[in-house]
Amino acid sequence: MIYVLAALFFIFGLFMGFGMDDFATMMVNLVLCVIYLVLAAWCTHNPFGAILTAFIIYLTLIVVNMLIDPATLFQGIIIKIAIIAWLAKGIRSAHEAKGYLKELQNLKAVPVDAE
Repeated sequence: MIYVLAALFFIFGLFMGFGMDDFATMMVNLVLCVIYLVLAAWCTHNPFGAILTAFIIYLTLIVVNMLIDPATLFQGIIIKIAIIAWLAKGIRSAHEAKGYLKELQNLKAVPVDAE
């Protein structure tokens, strides 16, 4: 999912930069793309933290854009809701996986052969 966000920001950034001649927006989107790629790489070590951070960054971007131009809140609302739901599902899944990992670590601490 985080790779998808990185790709979306990359494509949108290129479109804004070269298609609309808005190079400031292109640079911001390319920086966000790099941030999401770093989070995706971090996801292999700490999935919960990486997905939660991606979620917070995405929500912050929506709020900042809304404060700058309130009309942007409703532009692409279906995609925004889908991404938020997808990230929320990822957070839940990563949290569950974290719990399963702790259970597995606890099982290793208990001797298998008690005889």
